[in-house]
Amino acid sequence: MSKSNGHLAQRITEDNLDNLFGEQGVSLGLIDPFAGLGSTESIAPQETGGNLEVMECLAHVNCRLANLEEAVARLVEQRPSFDGLSAQNLDDNCQPVFDTTPEPTNMQINAIMKRLDGDFPNLDRRRMQSQVKKWFRKRRERVGGRIITAFSRLYGEEAKSQKQAFLKELDDSETICDNIIKGAGINFTNHGAKIQFCRDKIKLHLSANKKAY
Repeated sequence: MSKSNGHLAQRITEDNLDNLFGEQGVSLGLIDPFAGLGSTESIAPQETGGNLEVMECLAHVNCRLANLEEAVARLVEQRPSFDGLSAQNLDDNCQPVFDTTPEPTNMQINAIMKRLDGDFPNLDRRRMQSQVKKWFRKRRERVGGRIITAFSRLYGEEAKSQKQAFLKELDDSETICDNIIKGAGINFTNHGAKIQFCRDKIKLHLSANKKAY
């Protein structure tokens, strides 16, 4: 082996390959990019082979690199393109708006989306907006359930026996809604919004349960 070839062969040794790929190769989930290539011992150049040994060793290295490239490409293809906002991300951005009103305006939604676009530029905007709208819908359902529970406890019997009188008072006065909101533990800062939300939920409940009322 010539001096220059010996130098090259010495550089492409088992230890050098282990430094590049790790002692156990590269593990990428269920994909083994080095399967079928044999142990690292088989690719270490021998002192007696000259150029042939060096070329064989380089061929094995190139094969490993090609398999690694293919494995990474497959993993990238399989990886979801959208990671999504976490529950904490949604709470932090949506709860302050929900505290003022359960029915955010388009302007309020756009303001939320502007903040999210700045904080998460790599996430798909349409998917984020879908998550935001879903967050508000689910939160309205949760709060609405508490309103109906408080209504049934405080005014259920009255609504059954005197439905029309109850509905009239519900529209003419805020007293019923104030009592229900207090009983449900709801803390919207926008008084008008929470009164209207309470009225709408009660009327919807009565309309959907006509046989019971």
